[in-house]
Amino acid sequence: MLIKKMICEVNEDQTLAFTLGQERWEEIKNFDGFVAQYGGWSQSQRKAIIIGFWRNRSSYNEFMKKGHDLIYKKTGQRGTIKSIDVMVEEKEVENINEFTKEWLHTQAITICEEWTLTADQTEGRVQ
Repeated sequence: MLIKKMICEVNEDQTLAFTLGQERWEEIKNFDGFVAQYGGWSQSQRKAIIIGFWRNRSSYNEFMKKGHDLIYKKTGQRGTIKSIDVMVEEKEVENINEFTKEWLHTQAITICEEWTLTADQTEGRVQ
């Protein structure tokens, strides 16, 4: 499984615009190989933390080539991000919810359920 972790420092006056934009990533669920995406805000409310899961690197690469920029333009998030740190790794994950819960909580965030996207009903909300 491919795991993409993103830490976005959001411009101080742009947190609402970023939040509304993050809720517009729904189309990502239509891409072959997409599994789930979760995220939320750090305690300072200046860093958005997002984690996404893809079945494999080839499906992720296909999305990055054909879908990412088109969806990004529709979100209205351009200009909201001061900096972004993206980490991509391939790893076997048995339980996405537990893996996500552990990583997001180590980042000291408040999970935004509205940012949760899953391609499969067997994946669910992270508590």
